[in-house]
Amino acid sequence: ASLRSKAEAVRLIAHAELGFVADNTGQFRTTFLFAKNNRVVGMLAVEPIDTAFLLLPETLERLPHPFPVTMGIHTIWVHARFRGKQIASRLLDAARIKFLYGTPRLALHQIAFSSPTQAGIQFATSYLRREQKDAAGE
Repeated sequence: ASLRSKAEAVRLIAHAELGFVADNTGQFRTTFLFAKNNRVVGMLAVEPIDTAFLLLPETLERLPHPFPVTMGIHTIWVHARFRGKQIASRLLDAARIKFLYGTPRLALHQIAFSSPTQAGIQFATSYLRREQKDAAGE
């Protein structure tokens, strides 16, 4: 199967597991796949966006003022048997490096997670906290 058809098949599985409805607006999304033993076990779909709203993880309250961003994370999914192995983090690291050709890795303030699940909120919180510690040299 072609890489494009494989990505589409994985997208359908991920969307079904995440409870997404049919979505045909992804023509501007870039998809990153993570394979282990010739099997795709992780997927990340990102897209260019201009603004985002801050979501407070404790209360799920959305703050009213938008802020500028560059990359929106539409979908992040890892097969259940492979979770907790840093696959989602590695996919996001790759996207931050490869999203804009010829530019350095996107900074944390340049990315936004769209409509995260509870697990997605936990991942985003953990990823951002870890990256901030790494940047501070802790």
